[in-house]
Formats: sequence, C-alpha cells, structure tokens
Amino acid sequence: MRRTSRRTTPSAHPGVSGTARVARRAAHLVSRVRQGDIAVIDHHDLDRETAQRLVDRGVAAVVNAAPMISGRYANLGPEVLAEAGIPLLDQVGHGGWAAVPDGQTIRVHEGIVYAGEHAVAHGRTVDLRGIRAEM
Repeated sequence: MRRTSRRTTPSAHPGVSGTARVARRAAHLVSRVRQGDIAVIDHHDLDRETAQRLVDRGVAAVVNAAPMISGRYANLGPEVLAEAGIPLLDQVGHGGWAAVPDGQTIRVHEGIVYAGEHAVAHGRTVDLRGIRAEM
C-alpha cells in the first residue's frame, strides 16, 4: 500500500519534513506518532509488525541511529516501510539520534537531518533496491 499524504517542505528546501517523534525503540513510539510525523529511533533490525504500525500511523519518514538491517536475521520491517514509499535514513549513530529534538519540526533530505537550517545528523539513505540486496 503506497501512501501519498506526506508533508513536504517548500521547493526552496527539498526533502520530507514533519514533527520529530523520538524514542529508542520503534514499538514505544507507535502510540505517540501521528500522520506526517518523522519517527526517530535507535532500533536494530526493525521488525515487520512495528514497521506496519508506523505505516498505518502515517509517518512521513523514519530516521534510525542503528542499521535497519544488521544481517543477523531476515527482518522485513525496512521493506514494509520502503514499499509504502516512506523515506528511510539509518546509521545516523547515537550522537545523531540524540541531536534530533523531540517535538521539533525536522527535514530529511539526501542522507541529512535538518533542524531549522542546521544539519544535526547524517546517515545512509535506504531504498527498496538496497534493502532487497542486503536481504
């Protein structure tokens, strides 16, 4: 199921923007996240069920301090998010995760998380092709 309702920034500032909802584990975030929010997590190997709950809640993007796929086992969460058209950024590290202020509007574009005009975290953009190659 591909979502089309997503907040984006004006053309002067490309990417996806939304209110940052920050929690260590994605499962703890699901009850707080709303349509158009950006989920900011520190969650290795995001599972399918949690990813589907994020899709159902209408997240605009997911930023992860940890790798979406570590290779320890086949986890389907990243694929669920990517198939729904949700931009994914991982490996921003704990410092990047901690630098994103909960409740503030942030923007994600080309591997960078911006709070206002300032880059606060850098990571790896994850797409469906890359996910399938890693799996």
